[in-house]
Amino acid sequence: MKAEHGLNLYNDYVYFWRWAIWKVAEQNPDQPGIVSFITASSYLSGPAYAGMREVMRRRFDELWILNLGGEGRGSRKEDNVFEGVLTPVAIAIGLRLPGITPAKRSNSPAQVFYRRLRGSRKEKYEQLDAAVELEATDEWERPTSGWGDEFIPPSTTAYSAWSALTDVLPWTARGIQFSRTWPVSESQDVLTQRWSALIDAGQKKDGGDTQRQFLKKGKPSRDASVDREFLSFLHDVKLPRIDSLRPGSPPDSIERVAWRSFDRQWCIADKRIIDMPRPVLWGTRSNQQLFFTSADARELTRGPALIANAAVPDLNSFNNRGGFVLSAWRDRAATEPNITSGLLDALTAAYGKVVTAQDLFAYLYAILGTAAYVDRFAAELSQKDVRIPFTADAALFDEAATLGQDLLWWATYGQRYQPKDAKGRAVRQLPPGTARNVQPVSTTPNLYPANFGYDATTQTVHVGDGTFSPVSAEVWGFSVSGLPVVESWLGYRMRKRAGKPSSDLDKLRPTTWSFSGELLELLAVLEHLVNATDVAHELLDHIVEGPLIAAAALPVPDDTARKAPTTSRTTEQLSFPT
Repeated sequence: MKAEHGLNLYNDYVYFWRWAIWKVAEQNPDQPGIVSFITASSYLSGPAYAGMREVMRRRFDELWILNLGGEGRGSRKEDNVFEGVLTPVAIAIGLRLPGITPAKRSNSPAQVFYRRLRGSRKEKYEQLDAAVELEATDEWERPTSGWGDEFIPPSTTAYSAWSALTDVLPWTARGIQFSRTWPVSESQDVLTQRWSALIDAGQKKDGGDTQRQFLKKGKPSRDASVDREFLSFLHDVKLPRIDSLRPGSPPDSIERVAWRSFDRQWCIADKRIIDMPRPVLWGTRSNQQLFFTSADARELTRGPALIANAAVPDLNSFNNRGGFVLSAWRDRAATEPNITSGLLDALTAAYGKVVTAQDLFAYLYAILGTAAYVDRFAAELSQKDVRIPFTADAALFDEAATLGQDLLWWATYGQRYQPKDAKGRAVRQLPPGTARNVQPVSTTPNLYPANFGYDATTQTVHVGDGTFSPVSAEVWGFSVSGLPVVESWLGYRMRKRAGKPSSDLDKLRPTTWSFSGELLELLAVLEHLVNATDVAHELLDHIVEGPLIAAAALPVPDDTARKAPTTSRTTEQLSFPT
């Protein structure tokens, strides 16, 4: 079991299962018996539950699983058999048959039979009422029989045979973990004010205590401290203790951060106040680096499966619920791509033309950077990793790479993959979208926006007393696996910032609205991605339905490729297990 999954085991239903197995199977090892529960279904396939599945296979002779589904979160919702319950559920029946010795049972995995019920709540009840027979008919699927294998059968589609995304980009990492909200803001000026307030507090009678409260809010902090020296993760210098600083002392730096999908904010990039800054990500940052973010496949619902960023991402950058980072390059000079060794050579041989790292990144983004991928592979993503179909058609690869270059230019707000104008110069500024700031937002401090909304009838976004129009319902509703992008972006820029404050420093907020231009940029980016989705759908159809390069013909990464690169300021291991 991966350590990061261990907390999932602290669940009441796990304890009930363990008690029942002991009571029926271990107290009476020579007797037949039955155990049955309807519980949350996470143990059917969750990586944390491999040991639980092994115990069940060793203690029972047959296991019959009725997966009732019922996911109530995200945008791919399904009726649950229990009204008001948002967690998917399953019925499991464990049978201990007569005449089987404990030794034989322990050495022979239980036969597992699996059936998935779908439909509305009423339809599921009707299926359950129709006398579900525990007989090995075609209605029951058979999962693989390894001791800790999932109770859900592997997909029989070609999807399962494609290369996993993490076998293409093998080094993955976590994003920045601040452990407090005040070091991040939409405004550089506000961060300067907050830092000054932190330093000025040290000059007061209770200075050290006040600074620690700003940093910890009464809770322990993993690494950040006001009374320790730290090595900078940005520069080759030692940072003095915060409680020794005099007024006017600057922070290590204020830098851009990919806070949430398509939401670029600013952060105080200073090891003294960030618990886990991920030095290796900062150490590989450059004007060519791309930081892709994604999430576990089971978390992917509506919207893109991959988001591109020019700035170092926050831990929750993808959809505000964790996730991970796949960097394009392993070094600051962008000479060592984070691509499995030999893959570019294999693609070059297959297409009869040189395939560069930049080509491959663009191809991946054409596949994953719009809603097309999740729309098509919703069923597969509920069980499997994100997987990449590599077309065997060189022209189709080029078409996808061209689309991906365009999407990456927009997704990074014009900072990467700039197209060239007629004179061969890079175009850095994105063209405007259709939305305009029809009624300017007041810049009077006491009228700073406290709320926002959307009128679908007039296609108008209201921000305080200002309006932006026309904004289509598709742009307003654009989401990334449950994160409503425009609403999230605006929520962080209201008078009362979205999220739970971590200290009194969070009370320092912008007093004058200055974000209309950035909002228009966001709306233009999302509009472009919405308009590109149909093209991406058609392209993905052509790729999947055409000849593909067999994954077996492509190289897979070794353990070294999955390890984080070493940079001059790497002080922590940041490799994220796949």
